[in-house]
Amino acid sequence: MKIVTLVFILLSLNLKAETFREKLRAKIAEKLAAREMKKDPPIVTDAVGIKINKPGSFIFKLKIDSIDRFYKVYIPTKFNFSKKTPVIFAFHGGGGDMNQMSEDKNYNLISKAEELEIPIIFPNGYSVFPTGRIATWNAGQCCGDARDKKIDDIKFIKEVFFEVKKQIDLEENSIFAIGMSNGAMISYRLACEAPEIFKKIMAVAGTDNTINCIPKMPVSILHIHAKDDDHVLFLGGHGKAFSDKRIEKVTEFTSVASTIERWSKYNKCSGKKTRVLDTKDAYCDFYDDCNDSTKIKLCVTSTGGHSWPGSGKNKSSNAISANTLMWQFFSEIK
Repeated sequence: MKIVTLVFILLSLNLKAETFREKLRAKIAEKLAAREMKKDPPIVTDAVGIKINKPGSFIFKLKIDSIDRFYKVYIPTKFNFSKKTPVIFAFHGGGGDMNQMSEDKNYNLISKAEELEIPIIFPNGYSVFPTGRIATWNAGQCCGDARDKKIDDIKFIKEVFFEVKKQIDLEENSIFAIGMSNGAMISYRLACEAPEIFKKIMAVAGTDNTINCIPKMPVSILHIHAKDDDHVLFLGGHGKAFSDKRIEKVTEFTSVASTIERWSKYNKCSGKKTRVLDTKDAYCDFYDDCNDSTKIKLCVTSTGGHSWPGSGKNKSSNAISANTLMWQFFSEIK
């Protein structure tokens, strides 16, 4: 009887401690939100629709459904303005923003832009804050305020594309979407709803959580995921990294296998796959017998958690490099 009583007391203390921690976290979050609301919005560099004629970072604003939305354009130092160019749209994860995604120490994307000598576009998700920080994308079943308020992110991203077309001479068959986590999910939604623009995507640590996806044409897919991802679980569902309150802002994520199976069906692939990489730390499977010469490539790391492989950040795996695989995939497929 004494042991049962002791266990009950310990459980009660633990519950009280957890309740206290939740209240403390809520109070801190409330204070941070109040502070964020007082900050200024991003400084707009130029008006949209004007030709960009020099290297550097440029921030633009669009009014979409009465909401101010932002995007950043990065033009590499040695960019050739005299010819049409491929372009990469890079989508941040849930809780991130365009500045966080373009910070080179996080994803090395500015370095990649310099290496490839092509521009990268960093759209900003929906945020309740004037700064645009702590933003999310409405990718269907996920995520956050963007999903809950039914923000039309596809409309926003298409408008960004139309403006970028005026700003840079684009090679229109080479418009690529890449994304991390919730950014990967919006990339999948773009493959569903804007395949005429985005013919190839790379999704890192985020699966297809669209609703009623009926793509008008096949899209080539590169999917990268860690087996030990503790947010978007490899086998489906959400991980323990989400607190009880944060779970309300996500979903029971589609598994990696279901995502690949879904897109194999959409692309009418034969189901045949070739293992093109096989090490103790990573493997890659290639599906190349699909309609309209589209391809699907799945690369899986043993470790790395919820991160961008090769970035050197957040215990990311070094078995593969997402940025290297990205350009190999995009450039090799016609």
